Amino acid sequence: EGGGGGGPYYANFFEWGGYDRTGQYEFTQRRPGFTHGSIHEMCVQYGVNIVFKGHDHLFHTGELNGVTYHTLPKPSLDTFGHDSHMAGERGFPQEETFLENGYLRVKVTASSATVTFTTWKGEVWDEYTVHSAKPKKKLA
Repeated sequence: EGGGGGGPYYANFFEWGGYDRTGQYEFTQRRPGFTHGSIHEMCVQYGVNIVFKGHDHLFHTGELNGVTYHTLPKPSLDTFGHDSHMAGERGFPQEETFLENGYLRVKVTASSATVTFTTWKGEVWDEYTVHSAKPKKKLA
């Protein structure tokens, strides 16, 4: 992801969003023939509500252009003695990030999805609901 995880903070860059570090849109020149745009652009165009991503081993939820980016914690992470500076090193604001192990439960209906984060102790730390988005384009 070009130097950081960052979920919504990095979603505009590189293959994911098409912009370079200086803010220039380079997706078309670096991916000639790929006419659908970047991954983030397709998420917006086709009504994607949530992107779940891992690898950063922390809990963070953020939004960009109507797409919720949810970074997943590592269920087995031993958080004892770990400082939350890891969040900042990976592109996440510390005040918006949990360094805690646990799991997500996603309940999906025809019109919404409710996401609940539960710690290994059984404590619910976060819950939110997103509603179905109307795609701006239909898949060809």
